[in-house]
Amino acid sequence: FAAGALADLVNGDFEAGSTGWGMSNPPGWSVGVQAGGNPGDHGHIQSPWGDSAGEACFVQDFQCGEDDPTGETHCIITLDYYLHILDASPGSGRVKVLIDGNVEYVSPSGLDWIDWSTITLEVPCGFHVIALCLEVDPQNNGWEAGFDNVRAECDDSTPAHSSDWTTVKSLY
Repeated sequence: FAAGALADLVNGDFEAGSTGWGMSNPPGWSVGVQAGGNPGDHGHIQSPWGDSAGEACFVQDFQCGEDDPTGETHCIITLDYYLHILDASPGSGRVKVLIDGNVEYVSPSGLDWIDWSTITLEVPCGFHVIALCLEVDPQNNGWEAGFDNVRAECDDSTPAHSSDWTTVKSLY
């Protein structure tokens, strides 16, 4: 891709159900697509009631521009998420975003209600694996997280960005 070329993860808005996304979830957890996103459907993860310790994720391999081992080009990833506790039990849950197995974002601690928020991450252009996760500590009950509008943009001139998006193939 040339400077300013953009790449969208497959079905980053979850409007086509879970198409393009793999799902990883412990027994009893709910991982799928739900209405009422930001604005349309969104990826939804919910831990079960009771001792629901664990982590569930949406996962996708994607290509953001050409592979760049020098790191001179930048893949800008943006996404919307929310995090809600569904009961008054003590403990904590968090949203985590992993790129290539590395934790790139963890939602602020101590909060049990985060409305739709947008985050931006940056990695070198090339092939990557993104995981959008809800992680819940032991003794917690009833957490949910939502993800929507996941996009990736390869740009070799940060911070200038183009507004033309091009779909890239999923490796799934």
